[in-house]
Amino acid sequence: SEPKDLDTFLKNYSRARYGCDIEGVEDYWNGMKGSVYGEFASNDVLSLQRPPVVHYQSTMNINDNFFKAIEAFLRNSDEYASIETYKVDAIQNAAFYLIFKAEILIDKINRLISQGKYAQSQELQELVIQMLLEADRLLSSHPLYRLERWEDFARNSGTSEQESENFVREARRLVTSWGGTIGHDYSARLWSGLIRDYYVPRLKLYFESVAQGRYVDMREYDKKFILVERTEVVPFENSLKAAVELVDKYSSLSVAADQEHFDFWNPQDLPSKEPVVVDYAIHSE
Repeated sequence: SEPKDLDTFLKNYSRARYGCDIEGVEDYWNGMKGSVYGEFASNDVLSLQRPPVVHYQSTMNINDNFFKAIEAFLRNSDEYASIETYKVDAIQNAAFYLIFKAEILIDKINRLISQGKYAQSQELQELVIQMLLEADRLLSSHPLYRLERWEDFARNSGTSEQESENFVREARRLVTSWGGTIGHDYSARLWSGLIRDYYVPRLKLYFESVAQGRYVDMREYDKKFILVERTEVVPFENSLKAAVELVDKYSSLSVAADQEHFDFWNPQDLPSKEPVVVDYAIHSE
């Protein structure tokens, strides 16, 4: 068969999805092709989805083209507010805009920590948590990207109250620690509920452990998450308006990624709570 013209395909797809030509959608697709859709990494996730986050850098090709693409998509949102598919995609894009900027800031935080500048990193830590919670609240209006929806499927499949509770616990395990591997979340979903109740508390715990130089048992953290009550969030009254305002709020936030990879150890890497003596030499040429 003949190769497909990608630009023509994307134009036709957008018309079919939204029922009309969306101004800015061509710039959107060009930006995506120049960033995350131009990179084909296998099973990639964000660093915040792998504890401890310091030892992993995403290869999703997150760059300025990605952020400019979403800004272009939302440029004339008022004109398309009545199109439900546009509204859903705007919410998703805006949430990912915040999450991906937070992802790059996490790398900056870790660089500051590696330089012994923990106090200087604290303002960025607070900003990252704020951005992730705002993204979570945005996604609470999304028809699919919600932990609540996933849990309801599991709960409604039970034939008794106990069985329903068991199904919900296993559903949570499946999207977090299924397989029992520390440092690698099984499905790495960016869902409302999962962000605020799983990723954000774990990120806070990680930062605190580094500040205090103490070991944190992430297996115990995962076990507790399976059992905790899900917190509630009030969706934005006008989610499309909120999406536009949040992207505008953070559009001036510089998140140029550092190109050089770096690494270092922290208390979370130690195999146990017992004191460990580290003895090594550094050689330079």
